[in-house]
Order: sequence, then structure tokens, then C-alpha cells
Amino acid sequence: MHLLIATPYFPSAVDPGAGSFIRRQALALARRGHRVEILHIQPRPPALWRRAPRWRLRTSLPEHEVHDGLAVYRAYYPSTTQRRPLWRFQAAAIAHGVTRALARHPELGAVDALYAQWLVPFGWGCLRAARRAGIPCLAIARGADLNLWGRRRALRRQLLALVEQVDALLGNGEWVRPALARAAGGDPGRPVDVVYNPCDLSPFFALDRDDTALRAAVRARLGLPHDAPTVLFVGQLAARKGPDVAVEAIARLGPPWQLLLAGTGELEASLRAQVARAGATGCVRFLGAVPHDRLPGLMAACDVLAVPSRREGLPNALVEGLAAAMPVVAAAVGGSTELVHPGRTGWLVAPDAPHALAAALADLRAHPASARACGAAGRALVRTRFDVAANAARLEAIVARLGRRRASG
Repeated sequence: MHLLIATPYFPSAVDPGAGSFIRRQALALARRGHRVEILHIQPRPPALWRRAPRWRLRTSLPEHEVHDGLAVYRAYYPSTTQRRPLWRFQAAAIAHGVTRALARHPELGAVDALYAQWLVPFGWGCLRAARRAGIPCLAIARGADLNLWGRRRALRRQLLALVEQVDALLGNGEWVRPALARAAGGDPGRPVDVVYNPCDLSPFFALDRDDTALRAAVRARLGLPHDAPTVLFVGQLAARKGPDVAVEAIARLGPPWQLLLAGTGELEASLRAQVARAGATGCVRFLGAVPHDRLPGLMAACDVLAVPSRREGLPNALVEGLAAAMPVVAAAVGGSTELVHPGRTGWLVAPDAPHALAAALADLRAHPASARACGAAGRALVRTRFDVAANAARLEAIVARLGRRRASG
């Protein structure tokens, strides 16, 4: 199989952590003997802006490089189309950029398929470019394309057109089909193949929640009381992730509860003000960005993972928490409802409801045996769903199906 993965997010010198799960999928396919290349779709500002600090490094990235043995090519579109009045033109600009990249690198025209990440605007732009080049195109829904971008009027029309025309429609979970039906105003009328995100879960599966020495060591480093019930939040400090909901829930519970916020984002200043207003400075700690390799230890030190998102795809932090056998309390949005089954793998609460989150946390603490059983069941669930080899095989089968259809057509 020769696959070209087109994505707006991929690790680079500018942002080493961007799209790391896409890199893992590409490497898993390469290890299975496939030829995989990356088309990194990037915004490019007008020439006069390119010396600005925001753009200098991004525009200096090479047009072609090798990253972890993967050939990475770059396609560009005008950054001005990211502005609200020009949203409807962004996909056309992406299509033009992808078409130019394919023309500059003719070897890419020989791929078996172009695999577009996110349905709109990137997937629609990639589909238009693939049609011009005569390449089959598959596109995968990952979250923001359905619960944010696809709700914009101009992009919704593009979303519906892509659903009708793309050669294969994928989702990163079973949650995608009903979400797509809501976005389309009815059943999409075609199958949605599920290929789960290729998360690196081995460090989390290896975590022993009975390792009291590890728990004590991490708690000592953080200055946490050894017996304080501790809630962990992992993610961007952004409104869609709901860290303010977690802060209010902990403020309601009060001491000895502790909340650890692992992440950075635009809400940090307002969250600190919220903590001060609630008199909860002794209950909430801001950890900043936590390196991925430190997350398993952090999860060992905490009692429960909170995922209070207002909107969500299928969050990696939730998958990793379940793999670590953590008890989980999540808002009932997006893919969280696919993995958190009340009474079996965790607790679900209404989104934007701090009182409900606080009550669920208190219930979890009052029933430690149930919490432990949910953690074990959650680990078993994600071990099956997120097996890298099984999901690579699903993608192989989809591309092979397109090849057979192309040969017979």
C-alpha cells in the first residue's frame, strides 16, 4: 500500500507535539511494510507578515524533509482564509495548495489513496485536489470538524458535499455516525468506517495502581498530602475542555479535595482568578504543560480523572486515563459517551454542570470498590478498541477496497 496522509497537524521544529497520533499511525503502517508519506498542510501569510515572530519559524520549515524516516511534504494556503469572512474560501485555497504540491512532487501522484485528516475544511479541499489528480480519497472525522467547524453555514455545505462524494468516509469512533447525522440533519446514507486513534498506551497499561511507592513519591514531589482525594485534569485550559467546571466542582467540595490542572491555554489567568474568588487556592494546583512521559506517574498519584468537556471528539487524555485503570468522571459529550459506560467503566455527568461533577466525585469516593472495578473495566475496553495493529489492519482493508473498486471501475 502506498498512502499519502494529508494533515494540518504534524510534528515539526515549530511544534514538536502537534499531530503526534497521526505520526504514530504513519509509523505503524510503515512498520507493516507500507510506503507512507505525509502532506503537511500549512497556512502561509502575505509576504509582508512573514518576518513577524508568529510566522518566522513556520515559514522557514523546508518544503520537503524526512521526519523519523517518513517523507514529509508541505502544501500551503493563504492564512487570510482563516478569518471569519473568508472561511468559505479556505477549502478552495487548500485544494489549490495540495494541487500545487502534487504537481511539484510527481511521485505523489502514484499513491493508492490520499488520506485526509478532518472532514472540513481540510478533507473537502483534499478531495477536490484528489479528484483533479485522479487519486482516490478517504477522509476521517475527528471531532472539531463535526462539533465546531461543520456548524458554520458555509462549511456545513462543504461537509454535506464531502459526505456524498468522498470515496471512503471514516470516523475515529462509533460516536461519529450519530454526530454526523445531527450535522447533516439525518442519516448520512453511507457507511462510516471506524479507525481509532493510534494512541501509545503501553506506558499506561504498564501502570500498577497498587504501586504505593510510586504514588507516594509523586505526591511527595508535588507536595500533596498522602491521603487527600485528588482529581486530575489533563488538556488545554480552554473553554471547550471545561477546566472552569472542574475548578468550581472542587471549590464546592472543598478541603481535603485537590485538583491538579495539567496543561496550558488562554483560560489560565481567568482560572487563577476563579480559584482566588472561590477561596480554593489550597485545593487547586496549576502544573503547566506536563511531558507525555510523566503522565503515567501523575495518573498513579491521582484518584480520578475528570473530563468535563463542553464539546469533544474522542479525547486522548480519556483513553490514556482508562488505559491507566483510573476511575473517570466525564461529561456526556462526543466520544466520551462511547468509552465511559455509567456503572461499568466510569461516571457520566451533564456538560457544564459543576454541581453534577462534584456529586459524582463524592459518589466515587464513597464507593471505592466500584471505582476500582470501573478502572479495571475501562482498561480492558481500551486495550481492545485501541490496538494499533487492529486499527492499522482496518485502514489497510479500506484502502484495498478502494483499489478493487478503482480496478473494476
